[in-house]
Amino acid sequence: MKRSVTNNLLLLIILGVNLCFLNTSCAQEPQQTICCEISALEIQIDDIEKLREDLKIKSRSEVKFVSVWEQMPGIKPSDYPDLKKFCDNSIKIKPLVDLASIKQWLLRLRTLSLDQYLILLKEVQCGQSAEQVQGGAYPNREDNVAFKEEGDPVEEKEIVDNYIPTDFISDPISYDKKSSFDVMDDIEYGRKENPKKYICVIYDPKSKEYGIDFLYSAPYKIEGQWDRLGSFQNTSNFLKKKDKPPVMLMNAGMFNPDYKPTGLFYRNGHKSFDFNNRTGLPGNFYMDPGGVFAIKDGEVATILTREEMTKNFKDTMNYQYATQSGPMLVIDGKLHPDFKSRSPNLNIRNGVGIMPDGKIVFVISKDEVNLFEFALLFKDGFRCKDALYLDGNISKIYAPSIKRLDPGGNFAGIIAIYKK
Repeated sequence: MKRSVTNNLLLLIILGVNLCFLNTSCAQEPQQTICCEISALEIQIDDIEKLREDLKIKSRSEVKFVSVWEQMPGIKPSDYPDLKKFCDNSIKIKPLVDLASIKQWLLRLRTLSLDQYLILLKEVQCGQSAEQVQGGAYPNREDNVAFKEEGDPVEEKEIVDNYIPTDFISDPISYDKKSSFDVMDDIEYGRKENPKKYICVIYDPKSKEYGIDFLYSAPYKIEGQWDRLGSFQNTSNFLKKKDKPPVMLMNAGMFNPDYKPTGLFYRNGHKSFDFNNRTGLPGNFYMDPGGVFAIKDGEVATILTREEMTKNFKDTMNYQYATQSGPMLVIDGKLHPDFKSRSPNLNIRNGVGIMPDGKIVFVISKDEVNLFEFALLFKDGFRCKDALYLDGNISKIYAPSIKRLDPGGNFAGIIAIYKK
């Protein structure tokens, strides 16, 4: 009975997404359509959060579910690949995890709507002034990372956990220690009964064969005119013109809706963006402790927490490259204290860690994982003393050696490893 009720609730939530598209009350003046759509999305997000809280108490069992595309008129599967993947693959799902995925999709749709129609909103299309829009329901975008960021639906510290170490793989990952650059595909780690897959890139900052660069803007369009590179395609073209063919590209951390890095960013010893010492704001970036990944003194990689950065800020004068993000995944050999092994906050994620021999390991998940599972790979798999979360949801990688050439991408900072 409980399983049947849960199944029906899930179906109602998904079908309810269509209301903002089909409801005749939205058929007002064209300029008001987006306002109605966003309001409907906000209601759906709130309803899902309430349902998730109820299910936390009532059920953690698996439920049967089938594809519902034929019951969702007005939405094309090709327009929403994340939701299509969910509907096509969800034969057995856990309610909490599934609802988290639906909420993530709604958050992304809302973000798309806001980005696409920001100018219209500022021109009082919702019956408000630009100041009211930014100060009311839609806070100042400059300070609100949650508009772009993955927006994990539940605070980690609020989740009830029952971590059992023997349930998880703890063996170290073997790799060719003589190689100064290596890409490993389909690395499995996590729960023994359900390990997740990862792409892991190992790079030696002392390498004479490969170099590293942290890119943001470059004169790639018109000679002498600098502009944000943004995509892997632009970055690859830029590096190839400089006879530095890339062997790996990865997004380098979180950024604001105006596509500027949220915190400290160094390139070639030049500070492009300042250190961000704010706390208590929404989003993973502000989940203490955050940190900075940097390469200093030419060939030494380091990861410092925000607090360590504050105490040793003069050390930034030695940085050739740096990017600030958060939260820390591993801190002095220990997992972030707020991560929960049973967290339903699942996403594609990427991060970076420093291995015991000083090599850097960049990781992107191929499966959706929670922060605990992701951090465990750095701590136990690669024995990293420190590791930093870079981003999630939007994360991508360019790695031609394994024929992984992720399309699209619209980033601020991009980490590049290239052949010298």
